[in-house]
Amino acid sequence: MLWEMERIVVGIDGSASSQHALEWAHSFGAREGVPVTALLAWDWLNQTSLSDTARFDPDYSAESAQAALDGIVDRALGPDHGVTCEVMLEHPGPALVTASETAGLVVVGARGMGGFRGLLLGSVSRHVLHNSKCPVAVVRDVAVQPGPILVGVDGSETSARALEWAAQQNQAEAPQVIAALSWQYPITATVGPLFIVDYRNDLEAGARGLLDHLIESADLGDDRDRVEPVLLEGSAAAELLREADRRRASMIVVGARGEGRMKALLGSVSDQVAQHATCPVIVIP
Repeated sequence: MLWEMERIVVGIDGSASSQHALEWAHSFGAREGVPVTALLAWDWLNQTSLSDTARFDPDYSAESAQAALDGIVDRALGPDHGVTCEVMLEHPGPALVTASETAGLVVVGARGMGGFRGLLLGSVSRHVLHNSKCPVAVVRDVAVQPGPILVGVDGSETSARALEWAAQQNQAEAPQVIAALSWQYPITATVGPLFIVDYRNDLEAGARGLLDHLIESADLGDDRDRVEPVLLEGSAAAELLREADRRRASMIVVGARGEGRMKALLGSVSDQVAQHATCPVIVIP
């Protein structure tokens, strides 16, 4: 099942990272013809203000949050942005998860106002990634570059949905979709000395056959010709990150849980890619 892109929701907290997320969401929404909603969650411990020197305000209210959000969006995008601005009395993570129930995409910055500066992925972003009901985009504070969409596939249902989601996106901006499958040459240890069983050609041919099958069986419609199959040898997360840099990918799309993983809420590959990629990462549940 793919998500109807009826609206995009972007989390705002006044941080530079959330501003980059807002700018990316606005550009992506304009390209795809989808309205954008900027959502600011507030409570007494989460007070957002336009002033960098603002202190705790015992009278902070929904009106205060709305004024702050309107100002942030106007300052980032100009007065004629067309973005709907909403506030919610809730912690940021749960607020965005609630919004994901009626959104086609939730966009978050990699790091928010709180937490340690050196964190690669903030607590709110991680909470949304683990619990969102719709795809999540994680945007870092770097310039977004034009380029192909890189999709990590592995035979799982979520990676098939990731490929289908990527192929649906606007062709004018990213005409090429790269379906990348990573395989590793096994090293087998026995009771005796370490030895390597040389089935390299068979393993590579099997991986190539699986990749071709995944593309052929995916629901791609007329977009199948846009998809380029690529085999990567090595650790899936590391190789996806290298390929994204090499191809100057506009985004990486991965499924939330991969094939063969324990039933964790977020697989290790999607988690590592979301933490370390320099381009936006879309995680498909």
